[in-house]
Amino acid sequence: MPSFWRIYSAAAKNSESGLMQALSIPQTRRALISLSSLAVLISLFLPAVYAANIGTVVPVMGIVADLIYDSARNLVYLANSSRSEVDIYSVGERRLVGSVVTGTLPSSLALSPDLSTLYVASAGSNTINTINLNTRQRGNDYNVGSRPDAIAVGNDGKVVILGTGGLQRLDTATGRITPVPISPPPTPPGGLLNIPGAIITNSTFAGLVTTASGNLIIGRSINLTVPGAANRLFVYEVASGVVLRSRNVTGLASILSASTDGSRFMAGPLLFDTQTLTILGRTGNVLNANLGGGSAFSVDGNSVYASFNNAAACCAQTPINPLNPNNPQNPATPGVVTPGGGGGGGFPGGGFGGGGVPPAPAQSQQTVAVLQILRSSSLTPQLGLRLAEQITSKIIASPDGQYLFATSTSGLMV
Repeated sequence: MPSFWRIYSAAAKNSESGLMQALSIPQTRRALISLSSLAVLISLFLPAVYAANIGTVVPVMGIVADLIYDSARNLVYLANSSRSEVDIYSVGERRLVGSVVTGTLPSSLALSPDLSTLYVASAGSNTINTINLNTRQRGNDYNVGSRPDAIAVGNDGKVVILGTGGLQRLDTATGRITPVPISPPPTPPGGLLNIPGAIITNSTFAGLVTTASGNLIIGRSINLTVPGAANRLFVYEVASGVVLRSRNVTGLASILSASTDGSRFMAGPLLFDTQTLTILGRTGNVLNANLGGGSAFSVDGNSVYASFNNAAACCAQTPINPLNPNNPQNPATPGVVTPGGGGGGGFPGGGFGGGGVPPAPAQSQQTVAVLQILRSSSLTPQLGLRLAEQITSKIIASPDGQYLFATSTSGLMV
């Protein structure tokens, strides 16, 4: 059984150089996407490329709300909100290897700087749970007193919490929780308050993302008290413990990612400058409020991996890759059968574990989404790759740039 799906194209030789430049990875390196509610891991072997879906599905029982990669152990932790647990996926073994019970409705995950502790925001029980990653045992619980939608940890080791109680900072050494004000911007930054193009979402959950250095945390707060009120994007500095700048926005989902150097970040399908909070670009073709998808920056900062779709229409992003000519938006184009076989316990590219159930056979044969490789300075499209699963809320990259992991509609794809 093959470990990954290979992608081939008759045009690979002509486009090899541009493809390498767009992905900013060597030929022998694979970009692996682990997509989870199901999570999905997609591996790209270059320059061997043809027009077919990429990725392998490993079902997960339950709904995965968040995921995070542990580079020290080569593990992916999945916040399983419907089962109130954290599932553990081994990248090396390509299977689920365990789980740890958490509070009710785990919604967000964060790692301590030394990678010894996993923090879990349990939105249903208003708590922050800790898990010792050396023993895989649950440790202390911290009562927040309000719904913690998202958490992040900076290089100081303190847990930043964002939810219905606003922005807070938890010192796990003392258990003290301190509120952090998010001041309104003194003057509106460049760009429009109401984001153009009907990017209107029903998102009522806040979001956070930490830059690779751990010195900045970017967030999107929510206002549930005033109907139609603008939400707020902000930049929090870890060293000072204050919000440096903010911007009122409407119509954005809490789908966030940040470049390695922290100079740019994605909020939904929009690219922002961290210093000015101005809009630099947009991707996707969002048609209604059911925005789903995710984004991640390449390690060198030159590219953005993104997929944004709505629940009503297939492939809101167009596959512009010349090596991938079959247009999944064309109803006359039949679904592409990916290599490697399928069915039973062994899907194309690998099996599944952890008590999951296999998806319908047609799921691995039909293209329903597109992963785009975009220029990070402006979101200019460089490449479009076909996916058999829609990405639902998040994509993350491993620190070495070898892997991408993301949440998808049906489970863990390996």
